[in-house]
Amino acid sequence: KMEQLSVAALLGEAIVRVHENASVSSLFE
Repeated sequence: KMEQLSVAALLGEAIVRVHENASVSSLFE
């Protein structure tokens, strides 16, 4: 279960970063 939690945390962090990058890039367009 620990591995699943760590993987979920990494995926969640990656998704948040992708959304932040998308919002930032859209602001500069």
